[in-house]
Amino acid sequence: MRNSRLYSVLDAMPKGGLHHLHTTAAPSVECYVRLTYDPAVYFNEREKVFKVAPKGLDEDGYVRCVDMRRFYSSPEAYDQKIRDYIRMTPQQCASKEENSVWQHFQHKFTLINGKPSIS
Repeated sequence: MRNSRLYSVLDAMPKGGLHHLHTTAAPSVECYVRLTYDPAVYFNEREKVFKVAPKGLDEDGYVRCVDMRRFYSSPEAYDQKIRDYIRMTPQQCASKEENSVWQHFQHKFTLINGKPSIS
């Protein structure tokens, strides 16, 4: 790849061709899934929002991800549910206009923007 013409063009560009990036969207989905194994990470199923609270969290609807994982058939099943919450699937995009795709995406972004919303 480093020997490709595309790589050399992008490498010569300011920012390496990256012109817009939200830091909460930069890590992979797998990075966020791994974070849910930390006992300080909570998830609210109703609001579909994560929070990080090292000292504990006593807010309605928030449950530790490590505790929620026990209620699923396997840890992998819970991990998949988290992936599905974070990712925007082609099916979710298929019938939407650009504006409604953005609205749907905004929720996904908010989902992880609460990321280390440390309480």
